[in-house]
Amino acid sequence: MLRKRKDFYQSMLELRAKEPASSYRYDIAEPTSDVLLMAPHGGAIESGTAEIARMIAGSDFKLFAFIGQRRDAKGRLSGNFSRLHVTSEHYDDPDARRIAAGADIVVAIHGTGLPEAHVGGLDVELAGKIQNALRGAKFPVATKAAPHLAATRKQNICNLNASKRGVQIELPRAMRSREARDQVAKIILSAMTEQLKAQSNYASTASN
Repeated sequence: MLRKRKDFYQSMLELRAKEPASSYRYDIAEPTSDVLLMAPHGGAIESGTAEIARMIAGSDFKLFAFIGQRRDAKGRLSGNFSRLHVTSEHYDDPDARRIAAGADIVVAIHGTGLPEAHVGGLDVELAGKIQNALRGAKFPVATKAAPHLAATRKQNICNLNASKRGVQIELPRAMRSREARDQVAKIILSAMTEQLKAQSNYASTASN
């Protein structure tokens, strides 16, 4: 199993203070919605994660994506993961925290070097729906998220929403590939839609 590594920067505030602005950019959309899709390590940090988050969000849900685009002296993408990855428990980016705080549901898309997906977070019900949906489509999914990918700490950015519980999805490279992205995004969106409908029906019943 891959072990958790130490980040070069210990917070997003430190990264923004010390890293050249040309090394990264943001992709943010804030339509009226209680749902937020996040890709804290998009671009060349964890390839495909921002694209999948964007596909799921569409024009209906909020989106926050941090896009790594650091290049070396020859203009080649270089050192994005080693320099720009900040663990979700230290993710103090002001925009990320502000947008998350205004959302009831947060789903964060990440990438892992492991061969299977790991679905975690404190929103156990939604995480379970997404896990089952991916497994039902024959994608490799861990029965239980690895401890370092479980996202059960309250300071994880996915859990800093209005409900204090979110979902973190760690996708292996094969599921982030150009060939798989569309299907993976549709499966996750379908599971989220099912959960939103269930919550809406419950709220309607409770108000009657």
